[in-house]
Amino acid sequence: MNYIYHFIFLIALFGTTSSAFGQFTVSPNPASNNDFAFSEPDVVANSTIFNESDDTLSVTWFRTVHLLPQGWETAVCDIVQCYFTFVDSQTFELGPGAEGNMDVHVYPDGSEGSAMIEVKMIDNANPTDTLDVFYLFNTALSAGVESFRQTIKVFPNPTVDLITIEAGHDVHTAEVFGVDGRLLRNVALNGSSTFDVSELPSGPYVLRLRDREGAILSSSIVVRE
Repeated sequence: MNYIYHFIFLIALFGTTSSAFGQFTVSPNPASNNDFAFSEPDVVANSTIFNESDDTLSVTWFRTVHLLPQGWETAVCDIVQCYFTFVDSQTFELGPGAEGNMDVHVYPDGSEGSAMIEVKMIDNANPTDTLDVFYLFNTALSAGVESFRQTIKVFPNPTVDLITIEAGHDVHTAEVFGVDGRLLRNVALNGSSTFDVSELPSGPYVLRLRDREGAILSSSIVVRE
């Protein structure tokens, strides 16, 4: 049952409904598919991204796999195309008032289990504006979300040198990724901690925090000169 509690932790931090961060929305969020046979070769949870503005948006998505049974694979399909299973990040443009698919596929390969995928969406023109979209397969949201709420603060953001993590939840490691999916920093933590990112070029990054049981949450940070 640990994956249920991990999911509660993540949703409590980021919210359970479709939300607008700046210029776009994604709905439904979370997206789910609990009505499939494990013998099916391709299972999809569907969401749609909407550009609520009158401008063309450049959006980068970044995938985090929270739960995936052994033998399963997963892939993301955005408004442009469906990508290979090893692709964790991609950028696309969304025209004024446009909408399009933002889906996640899993390939069970005949094995039983449950999957939980997070896709972080970043508005590249306003990189502090992000949206975390969750995709659930053969699992459901627990009613105990509020009782499991934890607080993690990441600040200052934007930053020019140091990132501080204040955690009511035990954070074991912090990983900093470029929006292209490359791992740039891996920092061992002991709960709350401060570490230096001044050597990174200015721009947006994805920060992954892990607890000692493997639960993951993602946050976006911006480094400025």
